[in-house]
Amino acid sequence: MKYIYIALSTTVISGILLAATGQALSQTSGSAVNLKSVVQNSVNDQTLKRGSAPFISITSKQKGSSVTASSPLSVQFTKSASKDQRPSKVSGSAATIKSGVISYIPTAMVTEKAQVAVMPSSGSSGVSKGEKDISAWISSGSSVPASMLNAKIMPLITLPHPIQVSGSAVTSGSALSSGTATISGASILDPTVLVPDYAYFYQGITACQQENYVKAVKIFSTFKGKFPSSGLMNTTYLYYYQAKAYYGNKQYSLAIQAAKKTTFAPFEMTFVIGESYADMKQNSLAKQYLLKLFFNGYVSSGVTYEKMALKTLSKIDPYYSNIISVMYAKDFTNLSLIEVPDQEKIANYFIGLSDFSSALSVDNKLLDEGGDSYIEQQKLLCLYSLKQYQTAINYGMDLLSTNTNDMTYYYIGVCYSRFGDLENAIKWLNKMQNSSSLSTKKQLLGRYYFLLKNYKMAVTYLKNQTDSNSLQMLIECYQQIGDTSDASAAINTLLSTNPTLDLSAYYRYTLYKQTLDNQYLYDIIKYNINSFYYEYALTQLISVPKMKDYPVQKYTSKYSDTVNKIQALINMQFYSGAMICLQNSDLEKVHKTFYNYLAIMIYQGQGYYGTALFTAIQNYQEFYKYENLFQLLYPRYYLDSVSQAATNTGLSPALIFAIIRQESGFNSGAISAASAYGLMQMTVPTSKEYDSNASIQKLLDPDYNVNLGSQELAYLMKLYNGNILKVAAAYNAGVAAVDRWQNTYGSVTDDNIPYQETQNYVRKIVNNYDKYNRLYYTQSNAVGTYLIEPDSPTIQVSPLPPGAPSGGAVILNISSSQAKISVVTVQK
Repeated sequence: MKYIYIALSTTVISGILLAATGQALSQTSGSAVNLKSVVQNSVNDQTLKRGSAPFISITSKQKGSSVTASSPLSVQFTKSASKDQRPSKVSGSAATIKSGVISYIPTAMVTEKAQVAVMPSSGSSGVSKGEKDISAWISSGSSVPASMLNAKIMPLITLPHPIQVSGSAVTSGSALSSGTATISGASILDPTVLVPDYAYFYQGITACQQENYVKAVKIFSTFKGKFPSSGLMNTTYLYYYQAKAYYGNKQYSLAIQAAKKTTFAPFEMTFVIGESYADMKQNSLAKQYLLKLFFNGYVSSGVTYEKMALKTLSKIDPYYSNIISVMYAKDFTNLSLIEVPDQEKIANYFIGLSDFSSALSVDNKLLDEGGDSYIEQQKLLCLYSLKQYQTAINYGMDLLSTNTNDMTYYYIGVCYSRFGDLENAIKWLNKMQNSSSLSTKKQLLGRYYFLLKNYKMAVTYLKNQTDSNSLQMLIECYQQIGDTSDASAAINTLLSTNPTLDLSAYYRYTLYKQTLDNQYLYDIIKYNINSFYYEYALTQLISVPKMKDYPVQKYTSKYSDTVNKIQALINMQFYSGAMICLQNSDLEKVHKTFYNYLAIMIYQGQGYYGTALFTAIQNYQEFYKYENLFQLLYPRYYLDSVSQAATNTGLSPALIFAIIRQESGFNSGAISAASAYGLMQMTVPTSKEYDSNASIQKLLDPDYNVNLGSQELAYLMKLYNGNILKVAAAYNAGVAAVDRWQNTYGSVTDDNIPYQETQNYVRKIVNNYDKYNRLYYTQSNAVGTYLIEPDSPTIQVSPLPPGAPSGGAVILNISSSQAKISVVTVQK
């Protein structure tokens, strides 16, 4: 028999007294059982005595059985082996179950610390397509179809008020799709009460989304009169949506007027203006605006509108169809039909995409037509990036025969360095004379002399540099020379001026090893929680200061007026409105940390994960002090993609997250100068080893990128027998480099990797890996608080802590189809 277990924390729902760790109940046809008395009777079941929370299991052997819920208790029902063996009625606060599984809570007082999770028992199996047993869907790790639950998990800013949930019928076997329920106190989240202006405005947005532009125009036209003092009036957001509504309603002149007044989404509004003129057959003006979207380079936020603009331009003038064929189909036979300035734009577009091969094709054409020195240097960049070092050197020599240029000297020098010919690299870099290139020149010369072990010469170039790599080499140079005084002075300067740098943690670690002074370890814990050496410091110290939690609830209550408004807007999925509401508040001035916390919650809801992490990192010096804010520095965005990839490859999710955080910072559109793309920064050639149809555009898709990146990571794990340090080094520098270091040094450690970039990269990956394991995969803490919104497509599956019954977990909803709110806390 299958069970669905309900994990209930005794601190969660008031009035529940549980006498044992687990109770099981089997029912017969037509019987009614009082749950409260069953709990008090303490029926034992050994299979339920796992985990620290009490478990209650309710099953049904025959159709038609019923359960009476006479105490405020969370109940989950599931079908047994036969699809007809399911409870059909819950009395007390009735919910009729006609199909599938329905989560139902008759009465519950839910607070910030609520912990409710539903799990299948061990042995549950997957289901065939179309089957609707939620326990099996959970067990298989899949998302539950919208036809079953119509819900999606979203971040929630925890409310300061308890929410009293009571309810009545949920019918048709589709939770929340019909029926009614009430939430006492839910008016605190009623947007029509809290933010009536935003609520009214959002009706217009919804009308736009439904292409009901007549209704949208009416709402936006009357908005200013209804809400003259609205915070939305402090922005140009109204004009943005007016432009969209007018354009959709084919009121092109009005769309143009509105679009010219807004500062929101400038690329989209430029397109609306250009398209409006085109629809009005004013081609000259249309061309004027649409050409603004033909960028001089790759602009990730505008690339969609650039393609649309060029498509419209090609209807006005066939000339632009040639540009489309080159940019998007790479048909370089049409290059001769494109004017030189436009060819330069196309070359820069490919450079921005790090598609250096295509850029080189355009540059060669431009040079055939007499390209200038800028194109010559761009060709050198392409050759260097394509690792055609000898060709770049030869081409650079040819250029110097007619014209000297610092960047030509630079490329010749760095190309020689790639051959390991540091003497020639130094010779050519020394020819650089321009002051604008002086800092780069000194950094490189210092590094090359350092690698040649000419430490005194290295010092002359490094001693006035301020970047961390130069400082590290400078300190090591002093140490090699035996100048302990200058070395100590340089270290002390570094520690006092940059206490939170990873490099500072490294020197605290080395000083501890020399002196065994625990103060260095305490300083690592105080300043360098984000470093490779933090975990080491923890293992060495007996007494470690415990990291406290940031008092989110305290400030949520203190600033409840603003928070409730923002939460109401998040519930509506009106994220831009939530951000405007936050920006219109005075929170940034009075409490910047809480302001940034709320901003991150909004970014997460929008799916702007790179921005969310960037905001956390910008506030690192505050966030690293608190356990709960620290998690925002090591988030698990794209959890479904990573979990699936981990399952497919056998990798630890912590390792995949460690790579993603370092490679892209969770920016799925990230493009590197080394032609690496997406979350895990995969190159096209490497990706083709796993999918012959791999392309740049495919690699910018998160699911696809994590899938292929994890396959590459799994290959490296197998190659290096699970040595994460070597795996990280190979992921960054390549297998050939790691094998070369192994042969040279006999082993590869974070200390003997000769490439400083790779050395630092490896330390960061190991640090990330430790942090993800400690935060999510080795302890049973609460991951966070989430909102389940009705009428959204899926509900996600999350893992449960060690010791809980095996299988995945799904979030149990406390919900109302009217108020559209559910509150739960997810366990790891």
